[in-house]
Amino acid sequence: MKTVAGMLCLAGILSLGMGTTVFAEDGDSHYPVTITTYNYENEPVEMTFEKAPEKVFAYANSNIEELLALGLGDKIVAACGLDGDVREDLKDEFDKIQYMDTKPSKEEVVAMEPDFIAAWYSSFSDDWLSDVSFWQERCKYIHVPEQFCKGTGF
Repeated sequence: MKTVAGMLCLAGILSLGMGTTVFAEDGDSHYPVTITTYNYENEPVEMTFEKAPEKVFAYANSNIEELLALGLGDKIVAACGLDGDVREDLKDEFDKIQYMDTKPSKEEVVAMEPDFIAAWYSSFSDDWLSDVSFWQERCKYIHVPEQFCKGTGF
């Protein structure tokens, strides 16, 4: 159940104004939107979205496939971390994104200038991307669903 709730939360945040019909006809939006994400220590961190993300770096099947299923492949600047095949119904869209066979370095991700990173909590260790606070200053938005945090059964 936590997985479904977390995925719906990510889907809602990403779909706000990103190629979907969440905006009202008169241009009214749902922004600002505040979410709770988590740092590497599993501590909650609030983030407020002033607008829809436009340049997304995605890590892992779940995040990549969710973005593609929402029709947001054009927002993905790069992706990595597949641990299996992409769903058959998403393969055509997957072929259009920049997929990296190896994890890029933190510096390479910084150079991509993402304004949103969808990843697991373990991505934000000193061994790879650094803590969420490092990215808050650079790309603004991070989403680490609670169910992907250490000690939650995943």
